[in-house]
Amino acid sequence: MGRERVVENEGTEDEVIEVEVERLPPSDEGAPPAPSPGRRVWRAVRPVLAGAFIDAVDFATLPSPAGFLIGFLAGAWLASQMRVTRSTGFLVALATAVYCVLPFTRLLPVATLLGVLGRIKLADSDDPVP
Repeated sequence: MGRERVVENEGTEDEVIEVEVERLPPSDEGAPPAPSPGRRVWRAVRPVLAGAFIDAVDFATLPSPAGFLIGFLAGAWLASQMRVTRSTGFLVALATAVYCVLPFTRLLPVATLLGVLGRIKLADSDDPVP
């Protein structure tokens, strides 16, 4: 089972072709379209609304096992809306559940403040609008 080697034009030399390369400037044709104003507003408001949602759930629940369960379900739903991985979603749900059963968080909008800080961090990054 040997390989056959086919040689064409035996005894001739390979021809060398010189090529001049011209580099073109990048064009904007492949760039994604600019996001609509509504999409930009939604991106700005979404983290704050998520925090306000968690604070509303925290305010509505009492520090009890039911509050833990409701907080966990709210966090799981929120994580599904954020489109994160399953393990990250579980951590978000667990953190939300713990937050909802902590005493003295009912009147402090900590989750909303975290949403505002998260939005400020997003504004500093150069991430494109999803």
